[in-house]
Order: sequence, then C-alpha cells, then structure tokens
Amino acid sequence: MPKSTFTDPQQIIADLRRELAECRADRDDTLAQQIATGRVLQVINLSPGEIAPVFESARSPDRRETRRRSLE
Repeated sequence: MPKSTFTDPQQIIADLRRELAECRADRDDTLAQQIATGRVLQVINLSPGEIAPVFESARSPDRRETRRRSLE
C-alpha cells in the first residue's frame, strides 16, 4: 500500500511549535551570552591593567542566573 503524501496537520503544528520553542531558547541563550560578553568588555575598558574586576564581573549574579536557566 502506498504511503500517503499528506501529513497530519496537527503533527505539523506540533513540530513547528517545538522548533519555535527551540529557536527561542537558542535566541535567549545567545542574547544572554552577548550581554555577558558586553559587560565583561565594559569592565575591561573601565579598568585597564586590572584583572580582578574582570573576574569579579564574570561571577556576577546575572551570570549565575544564566547558568541556572541553562540547567532547567
């Protein structure tokens, strides 16, 4: 028996919703990384020659929140 060329519309919708959720999660992760990078670069710019502030900015609560969300 030949396989139908029509796909269940409900399955298509479910697949698209899943893909959209994955894309949104990827976007959010990328945005969080870009924000964190920007903050570190600002600290580097404001404290040339001083490494301690750079490390301290990497340990900020925002970074821990990003890490927590990525584990969910």
